Amino acid sequence: MKRFVRREDLSDEERRESERMSWKGSIVFSELYRFDPPLLIKETTLSGLRARGKCWHGYPLTEEQVNEILSAAEALCSVKKI
Repeated sequence: MKRFVRREDLSDEERRESERMSWKGSIVFSELYRFDPPLLIKETTLSGLRARGKCWHGYPLTEEQVNEILSAAEALCSVKKI
């Protein structure tokens, strides 16, 4: 994560979207990666935890969990920096 932009510092359009979705602001990442095909939660160390759905949005991860997920992604997916 590069930085966090508070809702009141966003552009008008971004602020409206943030309010509509009940977000507190916007996260700006220094790097983004695409997993192709997407990495399923059931194929990671999170499979036995409460994480559900197709996204990990809002789910807190430890650094160890992040490293394990990235290792699984490298083994099962094509990982591309975008």
